[in-house]
Amino acid sequence: METLKIVIDGQLQAVPVLTARHLIAISNIRTGVIPGCAPDILRDLVEAGLVEEPAHEFAL
Repeated sequence: METLKIVIDGQLQAVPVLTARHLIAISNIRTGVIPGCAPDILRDLVEAGLVEEPAHEFAL
């Protein structure tokens, strides 16, 4: 993730920003195969390389 370093309340902080790569991935997010099915947005972002897949998956 790209970040900008800016001063907020007197402290230097890294603020995440969207890049052209993020916008392209967001525009390509699938809306779900079955009507009424929620899109798997996280999967799409992981496949685009914009989000790292967590090392541990939790089962409910």
